[in-house]
Amino acid sequence: MRLVPFTKTKIFQTVFLLHCVIGGFITFLGVPFRPFLSALIVIPFLVLYKPKINKTLLFHAGLLFVIICSAVLNEMSIPNLLVGIRLPIISLTMYFAAQSGLLLMQKPNSKIERALKFLALIQLPIVIIQLLFYKQLMRLSAVAISFSDFRFGTFYVKGDPIMSTFLILLIIYLLFVKRKISLSDSAVVLTSIISTFIGSSRLSQMTLLLVVGYYFVLHSSAKQKAYSLIAAGAIFFAFYLGGYGGDFGESFTNAYKQATLQEGTDIGRFKNGQYSRGGAILYFLDQDLKVIGDGPGKHTNALEGELSLGLNGAYFKAYAELGIIGLLFLLIGIIIITREMIGKGPASNLIIITMLLFGVTQDLYNHADIMFVFYLFLFFIKSANEKSSRL
Repeated sequence: MRLVPFTKTKIFQTVFLLHCVIGGFITFLGVPFRPFLSALIVIPFLVLYKPKINKTLLFHAGLLFVIICSAVLNEMSIPNLLVGIRLPIISLTMYFAAQSGLLLMQKPNSKIERALKFLALIQLPIVIIQLLFYKQLMRLSAVAISFSDFRFGTFYVKGDPIMSTFLILLIIYLLFVKRKISLSDSAVVLTSIISTFIGSSRLSQMTLLLVVGYYFVLHSSAKQKAYSLIAAGAIFFAFYLGGYGGDFGESFTNAYKQATLQEGTDIGRFKNGQYSRGGAILYFLDQDLKVIGDGPGKHTNALEGELSLGLNGAYFKAYAELGIIGLLFLLIGIIIITREMIGKGPASNLIIITMLLFGVTQDLYNHADIMFVFYLFLFFIKSANEKSSRL
């Protein structure tokens, strides 16, 4: 019986190390397939220990059923089907990987919170080094990384949203779950805000503004408003530290124009497999409603990373390949999983909004790093709520 907690703890620690601590470094060196390495660690755990049936497992079973139905109805090949079923497999793998850390999280004086806060704090000096020494570091890199993508912290290369997802979910925990905010918590929040704004993900920055703004509105005491004002000052400081001073407002204006289809509506670019969200919207509006989609893997070559359509993010890809049914599954899934694990409330609402927003640019369920961070904080917040209820 002693082997069980030992095994679960080691699984969690190993996957956490792979995806949050050394993920950026090992991919910087060109080591591939971290999700598959994590799967090799977690799958034996699934074989040894029977998982309990819950809404999260039922959701993934339903998603798998939709993928198989789309493949059968569209007469897709076995390789195409395998591309499609990666979504529930990767997502569930990360779910069980995060769940294996429950034994650590449930301890009265858990070290998990300190580890998460320390990891958040070190992102700032790392992203500053990555920002200032891009040319020098790129000489050591085994993969090509653009300057705008080279602010990933310790997380996945070309995945600034991964770092931002981690930092934003930690901020949500500190501001909306903890009963008291300590001085160290304030330092973590401020450094996390700066790190997020040094990163190049505009969507992450807008999501962070939403979280901090909601906190400011929700809390009316003078002390809490002071925290919010300090955070706002840190944001403006980060604008200039990140080199955004002159073009930050312009970049948000461009994002607004693309969102309102005033720009970025090149359908030809989208058809050639290049990203064009406006072009994608206009393209699908001109098509008949896709109920079950064109079939999993129809527009995606997972092995070569090629796209027959410029399907950027989870939603366009889900609609194109799995239809409106598959798209609704992805959207509702985030809500079902979050509500089941941490219930309702400000933290739950903000996590749902954050994940749904990131789905615009990220292939959510197919992205092992984001899903692990998502499940990690759900289990962590669940454990924190349970410990608070016992006090």
